[in-house]
Amino acid sequence: MLLNAPNEDIELILVDNGSSNDNEAYFKNIYPDVVYIRSDKNTGFAGGNNLGIRAAKGEYILLLNNDTEITENMIPVLLNEMELRPDIGLISPLILYYEDPKIIQYAGFTEMNYLTGRNRGIGNKEVDCGQYNLDSRETELLPWGSNDVQEKGS
Repeated sequence: MLLNAPNEDIELILVDNGSSNDNEAYFKNIYPDVVYIRSDKNTGFAGGNNLGIRAAKGEYILLLNNDTEITENMIPVLLNEMELRPDIGLISPLILYYEDPKIIQYAGFTEMNYLTGRNRGIGNKEVDCGQYNLDSRETELLPWGSNDVQEKGS
C-alpha cells in the first residue's frame, strides 16, 4: 500500500482480530511505524474495523481486508475525489476479481427499487475496458470487502 502512495502521509493500522499468534514483531520488522492492535478474540468484520477506526488519527480512514491489493494511484485518486466533493461520506474504487483482474466485480449499484426491494450491481462480470475510469457516481451500496474511505467522525 505504501509503495503505491509514496507522496501520502499514511498511518498504517493493522488489526490482528483474534489470531492464535501474536505477530506484532513480524509486522514491525516489515514496517516499524505500523500501529499493531491485537484482539484476544475475533470480534468479527465490523468489530475489527471498529478497533482500527478508534485508534486512527487521520482525517480519512481506508478499510482493507487482508487479501486486498492496492493498485498504483488508487489512494491519491480516492483522496482527490473526497477533497473535490465534500458531500461524499464514503467512497469505493472499482473492484476487480483477483482470479481474473480483467473482470469487474464492483462499479457501484443502481438505485434501490423500494417497491421490489431490489437493485443491481453496475459493471459486475463485465470486462474492464476503462469504461468506469472517469465514472464517479452516487451508489446505493458499498461492498463489505471494499476499500471504503470515510471521513473520521462522519
